Amino acid sequence: MLLIALAIWGWALFAETALFESNAVGMPLRPISPAGRKDLDYVLEVTVSGERETRRLLAADGTESRRWERLFSSGIVVEETVYRDGRKDSVKSFHPGGLPKDERVFRDGREDGRFTFEYAGAVPAAIAFTRSGDAGQYRDEYLYLPSGEFRGVRRTYDDGKIYRSVFTTLNGIPREEWHSFDGAEIVFRYDRRGSLLFQEEYRDDKLTERLDFIYAPEPPYRLAERRSRDPVLNRDAVLEYDGEGHPLRETVFESGERVALTLFTYRDNRLSRRELRRRDGREVWEYRYDEEGTLEKEFYTSGGELKKIVSFDPSPEYSRIEEYYRDGLVFLRLYFLDDKQVKSEILITETP
Repeated sequence: MLLIALAIWGWALFAETALFESNAVGMPLRPISPAGRKDLDYVLEVTVSGERETRRLLAADGTESRRWERLFSSGIVVEETVYRDGRKDSVKSFHPGGLPKDERVFRDGREDGRFTFEYAGAVPAAIAFTRSGDAGQYRDEYLYLPSGEFRGVRRTYDDGKIYRSVFTTLNGIPREEWHSFDGAEIVFRYDRRGSLLFQEEYRDDKLTERLDFIYAPEPPYRLAERRSRDPVLNRDAVLEYDGEGHPLRETVFESGERVALTLFTYRDNRLSRRELRRRDGREVWEYRYDEEGTLEKEFYTSGGELKKIVSFDPSPEYSRIEEYYRDGLVFLRLYFLDDKQVKSEILITETP
């Protein structure tokens, strides 16, 4: 790894512009020639000019998705500006030793807030977030054991509310987490392998939900069963998993009596059918995928009658289209783009 790192940095230092195969986060994976960029999903272009360095992350079609502009002093970065999709995303400044000093974040090209970093020596001690208008400001204080081991975070908002997170580990493996905020608490407990054993949620010191997790006794110790308990509603649920880790069957009980059963069916390792059975009827969701395994359509029936068809990514204009059925005919069609409804059509109107 050291030799690879030296090769990468050596390329950047001695070439005005260098190219690397990259990934979605902009890591320089390996140096490439201009001809070697063909058929790559991501290419990182690094240009060095004196004490300035510019990194551009390019998609397969050559468009720039992210850009980093860095200013150095004696080989240490003192400022970094990040652009995302052509817009300024953040500006971070550094102390002479290289530790972050502050970071301004932007939304729609305008400054939205600032993070200020505090240290005890070289150890992070706190982060304060401020913005104009005093909306959503807070301060995070990091908690440590006398040994120096990280213990948790205490976040204080400007309105006086406090959020706490405390972590317990053993030999680097998580054993317990505790979080509290505004009268609510949640506790996580882990086993010796670091797998979640149970989760409890409290509101005003009263238990509101408990989840228990049971694992297969043999490697790879996949989750075999999840049990949930709601003492307020006197409701229990048992979700069973198959040997591949897929949800297989969920049974819901109220006051000890079974009230619902959900069955899951898979084809080619993908969910193909989900069936919910209750006393008042049956609901079924069926899923269809394209040749590449991407979800293409969802069919919903209730009481044996088709009620809705959802088409995913049907065109460049829409991310999904929902069609609602009555008596076998479409009466309503809704169009969505990025989960926002942008258009609707009423196809059948009732006559008096």
